[in-house]
Parts: sequence; C-alpha cells; structure tokens
Amino acid sequence: MFTWGKKKKIKQLEKKLDHVAESYTALSQWKEHIDQTLESLKKLPNQPNIQIETLQVDKIIVEQLQYSNNFGQLGIKELTGKLNIGTSYEGKTEKDEDSAPTSPPQGPKLNMMPRKVEEKLEKTNKKIRSVQKNLKEKPVKK
Repeated sequence: MFTWGKKKKIKQLEKKLDHVAESYTALSQWKEHIDQTLESLKKLPNQPNIQIETLQVDKIIVEQLQYSNNFGQLGIKELTGKLNIGTSYEGKTEKDEDSAPTSPPQGPKLNMMPRKVEEKLEKTNKKIRSVQKNLKEKPVKK
C-alpha cells in the first residue's frame, strides 16, 4: 500500500545506506593498513643522529641569485661623495688637486629637544653654575 513517492524515497535511503557502508569498509581497511605500517616502522632499528663537525666546500654553483632591495624604511643621516653621470673617471681630476680639503663650516649648532627636557636641562645647568660659584667663593680648608 505504499505509494510510488514513498517507494522512491526508500530506494534513495537504501542507496545512501549502501554508500555509507562502503565508505566505512574502505576507512576500516585504510586504518588497518596504517596500523600495519606503524607496527613495521616500530620494528625498525633506531637510526643514530648524524652530526657533522667540519665541512669543506670546494666549489659552489649558484643557479639563480635574486636581489631584493627594500628601501622603504631606509633613513639617510649623511650623504657625501660624488655622483658621475655618464663617463666615470678614476683618480683625481685637476680641480680636485687644486682644491684643499675643507672642514665643515663652523656655524651655529642647532639642538632640538622637547620643552620639558630643555627646562630640566636649564635647571640642572643653573644648579651646576651655582655650585661652581660657591666653590670659587669659599676657600678650601686644609
């Protein structure tokens, strides 16, 4: 007294059940294979660790060399020297021989500090000056 739709659903469920049973069987066989492999590996003798104390290399062959320049975080504090664009000459030129080496200009120096640090430094300098003044005014007792 089953209707045609119910018979179709039962057949689909039976197919799914058969598929699950086949998968279970395959997984069980795979587990047994892994267990056997593990047991055979356990039976093998332990290999000692190899330690190389010295190594001498006679020849190195580089198949590929890649340079990667990451200048994104590069900071430049001082930039000196020459830049020759085009033909580069080695040695000193007449101009270089005539000019004497010059020292950097002796202009005013600029020190930038946060205001709080500057105030503390000024207070410390005042204390040092007052101590030096007191030492000059008071004679040393022997």
